[in-house]
Amino acid sequence: MTEPELIIAIKKCDESLALLRDNVSKVEIDREDLLLKLAEIRWGVKPGVIVSTSKGEVLVAEVETAWLSLDSGRPWLRGYYKKKDGSWSTALHRVYREWELVGKLEGV
Repeated sequence: MTEPELIIAIKKCDESLALLRDNVSKVEIDREDLLLKLAEIRWGVKPGVIVSTSKGEVLVAEVETAWLSLDSGRPWLRGYYKKKDGSWSTALHRVYREWELVGKLEGV
């Protein structure tokens, strides 16, 4: 192959890789949406619900999908702990799998 032919072949490969990356990104987004729906059906958890941990109640802000799969146990969550005065903290905390669903925040 000549240099111009190699450059053309490399550019075609780059275009193919770009298309594949776009498709993979779309599939990953779809998979994450499906995992979030599964978590809501299986465990009733989604942003806005309240869960109980050994450290107190947590207002869920996010369901983490990084370790969530079809075979995994309860998902990890991120949320705000309830303070002694009944308000929610402003610091976002990770909640591991040791939680129980309490209910929904009113209006959610």
